Amino acid sequence: MARDIFVPLLRAGSDEAALDAAVALAAPQHGHVAALITIEHPLPIVTEFAYVPIEVDQRLIEEARRAAATLAETTRAHLAKQDVVSEVRITEDMMLWSEAVAAMHARHADLTVLGADRELGARFTN
Repeated sequence: MARDIFVPLLRAGSDEAALDAAVALAAPQHGHVAALITIEHPLPIVTEFAYVPIEVDQRLIEEARRAAATLAETTRAHLAKQDVVSEVRITEDMMLWSEAVAAMHARHADLTVLGADRELGARFTN
């Protein structure tokens, strides 16, 4: 029985379908859906000739945080219409890729639901 369902958001068109699938699986079990939004911090670029000023990196990080907050609000509004307990998590990491962070969160769920791009899915079914 999958009661804790995890959905890492990929910032793709398939995210809403993945959330809807997770809700459909969780609702009969009175389950819980957790969505994850990850923010990857770019490492400072340093070469033997120059480096990118910290202000540029900070601006990129702030833009990523704003985009993540907007996505989180949209996702919370979508999940609020559903009949399941849900949460939206935002994580930031400087050293790990989003996939590694999502894998760590997935270990604590009964089931992980991933969205798939239609083109990618078509390649596997043909």
